[in-house]
Amino acid sequence: MMLPLKIRHLFYRYHAEQLDTIRHLSVIVPTVLNDGTIEDWDWLFQVYTWETIVDWLKNPVNASMLSPHLEKF
Repeated sequence: MMLPLKIRHLFYRYHAEQLDTIRHLSVIVPTVLNDGTIEDWDWLFQVYTWETIVDWLKNPVNASMLSPHLEKF
C-alpha cells in the first residue's frame, strides 16, 4: 500500500510517492512516531498491528531511531 497524501509531508527526506507500507516499514514507523501527529499515529496503527510495531521496537537499532521523548514508548 502506498502512503496516503495526508502523511506524505512527513517524508520530505524521501520520495514519499515511492514508499510502500510493506517494503518500507523501517522508514515509515520511526518517521511517523517521531514527526507525526496523533492523527498520523492513528493511521500508523491502522496499517500496522500493535504487535508489528512492538516487534520493530524490540530491536535496539530500531528503537534508537526514535526521539528521546519516545524512549518510554
